[in-house]
Amino acid sequence: MDLVLEELSECLASPGAVDDGLSVKELEMTIRAFLSELPQKERNLFLRRYFYVEDCEKIAARYGMKRGTVSSTLFRTREKLRNHLKKEGYAL
Repeated sequence: MDLVLEELSECLASPGAVDDGLSVKELEMTIRAFLSELPQKERNLFLRRYFYVEDCEKIAARYGMKRGTVSSTLFRTREKLRNHLKKEGYAL
């Protein structure tokens, strides 16, 4: 679980930053909107990793992918999320 949170730490605002800008509920809605814009497979990988806390090897086996492909896809998706949140006004 710690590794999963560490991976997302670059995308999420530091404690208190949400209170300075938009509310937690608005942050949730922003992330949901971001996820809905992703291609289905990319969204599924992201949800499996960061909501269901599955490891990359299990995700790779589930989708018939290589572990490295899953890892690089997740990295790119985190970058997209970070950029999306910046665009929406979240301090990271």
